Amino acid sequence: MRSYPSTSGFQTSSRLTCAGANGCHGNRDQTDQWDAVSGGHHGDDTILQYGSGFTLTGQGASVATSYRFLYKIKGAEDNDWHNTRSTTDHNEYLGEDYANRGTTDSWANMKGTISELCAECHANYHVSGSGGIGTASPWIRHPTDVLIPNSGEYASISTTYDDETPVGRSTIANGATAASGTVAAGTDRVICLSCHRAHGSDQNDNLRFSYSTSLSAGAGCLHCHTNKDAY
Repeated sequence: MRSYPSTSGFQTSSRLTCAGANGCHGNRDQTDQWDAVSGGHHGDDTILQYGSGFTLTGQGASVATSYRFLYKIKGAEDNDWHNTRSTTDHNEYLGEDYANRGTTDSWANMKGTISELCAECHANYHVSGSGGIGTASPWIRHPTDVLIPNSGEYASISTTYDDETPVGRSTIANGATAASGTVAAGTDRVICLSCHRAHGSDQNDNLRFSYSTSLSAGAGCLHCHTNKDAY
């Protein structure tokens, strides 16, 4: 199931774990989740924290220098780790603009985006063609790690950052002292976490918002799909 960076792959005889080959955190080459995160909490994570020492350079080189101990993933960690949240008080996620991700070799060139981590198990999200999407609907795999178009209905998205629908950034400046409070179509990216929560939610499919009952204008899907009617 998993190709890179795990050499052991997901162990189908075992359950999902927090870390290691069957989890997300730590070194996913390790089958034991405690070995996977060993030493991470004692490392210097200055380059991950907002402030003069923040830089994407060097992130992902070790568990300690990876965003949220997600080995090889990059981003900016809020100083209270997202305990408090506002337009300018939140984590920042790295995003790329991938038209197609599918081959095993491609993971050797991973850029460190949070969506790449998700795709280690949910691999078909970056595969071209119609394979793996089932037959119930022609639209199951929403694009991820792609630009929010600066055209059509997407050009009318709110430019104010909403923590309920986060975006991926093409880069995060060295020495960034705080999160950006704006969103820009044509520059920022849709990522898996724009719609889903990593550790579960009270909504169907781990969504950040209610999808099956109602959506108000500008919320959830309608944050980007501005021509859709609220319901």
